[in-house]
Amino acid sequence: MLKSNINRVTCLSSTRRFFANHLTWLIIAIALLLFWRAGAAANGLHPAPAMPASHLLLNGGFGHHWRRTWIVAPHANAHLYARDGKDVCRLRFDGRHNNLWTVHSKAIDLSRSQGKTLPGNRAAIRWSWSPIDLHAPNRHSQGVILQIAFFSGPPAANGRHTGRFLGQFSASTGVSGTGPGISVLMRTHRTSYRVPRNARSMVVAFGAAPHVAGTVLLGDVRIGYAGPSLRESVTLPKLRRPYPTVQPKMPAPARTLFVADVSHESPDVQRLLVTLQGLVNRSRPRIYLVWTPSDWFWLRQLKAQHSITGWRVVKHPLNLVARFRSSIKGAVVPDPAIFDSPDIACDIGSIDDLVVATPQLARRLHLPVRVNMRGMFSNDAAALRYLRVKLLPQMNPFLMCCLNPRILGRGGVDQVVAAKGPVFWVTGRSVQQLPGADMYAEKRQIKKLLAQTPFGSVVRGFWWCGPGSGLGEGPGVALASQYGKLTVVSDYTRNFSVFSGVPLARLKQTYLPAPHYNPHTIYIALTVSDGDNLCTWQSYFRKWFRSPYHGKFAVGWGMGPTLLDVAPTIARWYFQHAKPHDEFLCDVSGVGYFYPPVWARRLADRNSAFRRVYRWTWRYMQRLDMPTLRLFLGSARGQTQERHVIAAVGRALPKVSFLMPDYGYSGEKHYSQLTYTLPTGQSVFRAATNSSFGPHWTVHDMVHQIHHWVGGRKSAFLNVFVWNWGASMHKLYRLIKALGPRYRDVTPTQLNTLYRESRR
Repeated sequence: MLKSNINRVTCLSSTRRFFANHLTWLIIAIALLLFWRAGAAANGLHPAPAMPASHLLLNGGFGHHWRRTWIVAPHANAHLYARDGKDVCRLRFDGRHNNLWTVHSKAIDLSRSQGKTLPGNRAAIRWSWSPIDLHAPNRHSQGVILQIAFFSGPPAANGRHTGRFLGQFSASTGVSGTGPGISVLMRTHRTSYRVPRNARSMVVAFGAAPHVAGTVLLGDVRIGYAGPSLRESVTLPKLRRPYPTVQPKMPAPARTLFVADVSHESPDVQRLLVTLQGLVNRSRPRIYLVWTPSDWFWLRQLKAQHSITGWRVVKHPLNLVARFRSSIKGAVVPDPAIFDSPDIACDIGSIDDLVVATPQLARRLHLPVRVNMRGMFSNDAAALRYLRVKLLPQMNPFLMCCLNPRILGRGGVDQVVAAKGPVFWVTGRSVQQLPGADMYAEKRQIKKLLAQTPFGSVVRGFWWCGPGSGLGEGPGVALASQYGKLTVVSDYTRNFSVFSGVPLARLKQTYLPAPHYNPHTIYIALTVSDGDNLCTWQSYFRKWFRSPYHGKFAVGWGMGPTLLDVAPTIARWYFQHAKPHDEFLCDVSGVGYFYPPVWARRLADRNSAFRRVYRWTWRYMQRLDMPTLRLFLGSARGQTQERHVIAAVGRALPKVSFLMPDYGYSGEKHYSQLTYTLPTGQSVFRAATNSSFGPHWTVHDMVHQIHHWVGGRKSAFLNVFVWNWGASMHKLYRLIKALGPRYRDVTPTQLNTLYRESRR
């Protein structure tokens, strides 16, 4: 009995604790709900009238015959709210149980859309969204995901899809939240996709990637006909290039340069001086700026190569403003509330002869502020539209520069300013908290900019400036390629407004004859990557050429051929200091960095554009005495397309006897797919080794991959791709030694000669 009473009391106590704890949580939950509703009302959000759970997101944009109802997945946290008379769907993700079909449409009939047939053609979807506190452990991960699934059957009477699943299209917003709070500024994302030919219905769904948490408001969702030739319909303006070279050249530099060390100056001062350098050097290069010891080295080379006779050091760099005051008309002040504003300030300054300055610097240097950009634009997209509509007609459309505004003072724009080329930037998905950032709207403006500039325009700078900060290398290069534009990586180059004034028509290489062919030898050609990045030649590769291991084995060096236009002093030094077993090849994938599988894909005259770019490429290969080129087959839809593109490049370059495709191993299964001969008789040496070693690149990894291809073969001919950022001359020397006496290192040209001899 005593034990029973004790158990009863314990049970009652536990029950009271249970209800007390849950009552506390219930009160907190009600308070949070009231707080959210109050915040929502304060920001123009009000709970919509009660509706059935399967009718959360009304959508008037699908057209008269589209189904208008949306379905919420079981257990999904979704609520309908009204904003300015429009319905929005509030999705709350918890990060643990996310699924793609959180909210999805009923099956949509694809038979007719606004009188035009969709299946087999391209459609476009536009959807608006606003993140509230969206976040994930990795800020570079995907966030809210849109998916469109296609089915072979028509919609059923109950709205379900029927038939076979035919495939899907996905798009992601990225993680863009900035912290707690309510945001109702809707951002619009528009993208296009191709509808399968035998599709009869489709379902549109929204969800989130795993581990993503937070709240998102979904607004209007519209699907429309995008036209059958969206990617092949652009006709670029036909303008005459004002100079015979691909990149512009400045006048010859003054015999005596004014040199200032800006390495210890603030970013604002460096930016002012770089824009001053561009304006002054436009008529005649006279200012040379120093950031690193490498800049002093190349200054001495200018003198050693007799391009200048000497220089005068300016102890206080800002004194250059007073010295060259007659070359400028004042200052343009960027808006700190718009992230892209400094780039647009560069554009305004290059047109109106203004340096980019803060108000404090302008007062200190007694410079009148001719343009104050504060309050000029509502966001980055508006600034880019102003560049495209108002400024571009006054600028050089053959030279552009994609550069993060934060590194404008590092020297990458001096020649661009001198040549009046437009400077711009597209923010990335992980930095949408920056003032004025709107990645999708910015990208739309840049697409229009690329469509308004002529074929073969050069995009300097780079599309990437840290993970998630910009559009990214792959998407940026692919986008430029589709519009027939050449990317030339040069975000950290310096003093090109001086170097490009040096005249140099061509350079000559020294070719050694191939060794005697031995049928029991494995021949390898080491080909070093990333020479298309002009920054590597100004600093990075110089230490390789000064290594005690340089010259002890054969190396093929990829080099961006327009280095001859913008820095002939640098190109000449490397050619002069090349060892007999060094060989320079064209890098990547021709006269500039582009992806051949999607080159000119959005243009009406794609085939002609493909031939034109390789005519330019051959011209520059002749000027640099280059025997071959490396192709970067980015954006290819599998190995079949890669092989077709390689063959097409071979036909476009009939005087090139061999090709070296791939930025690292591309997935070939057999040696015959790696090293082979085209129907045109040209040899192909695809990359036998991978590029994804990162900073932990090891000799053992390379030896293992090479041995995999050789197997039991008595003889083989391999293009050994070397990822430059993880390698060194010492590592390559160790690789040669580790492979043993059966292997012979040769230059790319020798590799081709020996391969052809083996086939006789």
